[in-house]
This record gives sequence, structure tokens and C-alpha cells, in this order.
Amino acid sequence: MKKIFVSGDENGVLTDTIVSACTNYGGALVIDKNRIYETGKVPSFMLLRVGAPLKIDCGGILVAGDGFSGGISPINSQGIITVADSDNTDALPFLKDLNGTVIGCSMSPCDTVSLSCNKDSHIVSVRRCITTPDGLFIEPCEISVDCKKNIPVYPLLAACCVLLLCGVPCDKGYVI
Repeated sequence: MKKIFVSGDENGVLTDTIVSACTNYGGALVIDKNRIYETGKVPSFMLLRVGAPLKIDCGGILVAGDGFSGGISPINSQGIITVADSDNTDALPFLKDLNGTVIGCSMSPCDTVSLSCNKDSHIVSVRRCITTPDGLFIEPCEISVDCKKNIPVYPLLAACCVLLLCGVPCDKGYVI
């Protein structure tokens, strides 16, 4: 089961978007503050939503929400890949001090993952090579994304990053 930790998601939109994406690709066991539930038939993902960063020494994917500011608890970055909104100026100084991989996401063409949109579709661009926690190598590519509802940019990009990092093939695009 792939481990995903969401920290600093004040309004739950980031968590909901990632859960929706994971549900389309096997389902998730979700521990969301005061609620534990499963989606899908056989969950392939475990998502833990926390208010502040924890000490994580089991590896996995840390998704930093807009409320993530770091410095609250030490994070053992070994085995952790962090997905962050590069527009989150509170999180970036903390994340730069980690030894682990940080994947920046935004509309900027300078980020590792960015978004191109037109009226009919969303295209997520992976601009640099990414190595997954399992050691798979993801080459730069473009991924078409079918959104079931209107999703803000960062949650959409973070959900795509989670799917990529968990090894979900992107050649046919993603449904979120």
C-alpha cells in the first residue's frame, strides 16, 4: 500500500482531490483527522491527513498544503518525496533544508510539474525527470487530465504527482 501524508490542508480540498484520484486507481484507506474510511474495492493507497508535519520515518509521499509552514516537528526526510506548491513561500525555506526530493508544482514553466489548460482539457507537464519511491524513473512528459469537477491548480497538480509517484501509468491520461 502506497503511503501519502497530507499536511497543511486547511480546507480539505487538497485531500479530497487526492482521494478522488486514488479512488479512480484502486481506492484508498483514508485517515482524515477524526474520520477513517475506505474508498474503492481494494485500497491501493493509504492517505493520512495531518494538521502539522509529523516525524515520518517510514518513507512515502508528503504533500504540503497551503497551510504547511514546516518547522513544527522534525521530519526524517530519508525515503520521503515531498510535493509542494512553489508559490507557498512559508513552506519553501523549510523544504529546502530537507535532504529528500522536493517536487515543485505551479503554473510556472520553471517548476518540475506545471499545468496547461484550454477550454476542453487540462494538460499536466512533467518538465524534469522524477524518481519514484520504488526507484522508477519518469521521463519528462505531458499527461491529459479529465477532471470531473472544477479543481484548483495546486490540488490538481499534487494529485497527478501522487499518481505518478505511486507508479500509476500516465500514458492514457488521468481521471480526477
